[in-house]
Amino acid sequence: SVVCQGGVDALLLSMKSAPNNPDVQCEALRALHILCETSPPAFVSGLDCIIASFFRHSEIKYINQVTCSILAKLSSNEQCRKSMVMLSGTFDCLAKIMKANASKKSVQRAACTLLCNLSKETAIT
Repeated sequence: SVVCQGGVDALLLSMKSAPNNPDVQCEALRALHILCETSPPAFVSGLDCIIASFFRHSEIKYINQVTCSILAKLSSNEQCRKSMVMLSGTFDCLAKIMKANASKKSVQRAACTLLCNLSKETAIT
């Protein structure tokens, strides 16, 4: 699979290599969005990169929406969820996305899924 052959790492490297290029960020996030259902643990080391991309390009609606969707999907995985809770910026990212996309039902649904899943970790600590 693409994940097994280093696809996730290659996409994250691309994002890190061109952090200020919105086209690279959008296309990499688009691919990551497809791959995140295949092997969530492959994303743990790249969560900070995904969140950093959001903050760098938060004015781009697509990045808002796909970031929320990626995080929501990954939050169903315990390892990813624990990492998200530990990362500074996760909750600020989510709040900013929810506010910027208040009328977008699909984004709000993904945000609620993400919050619900993250609460599994924060309720324990």
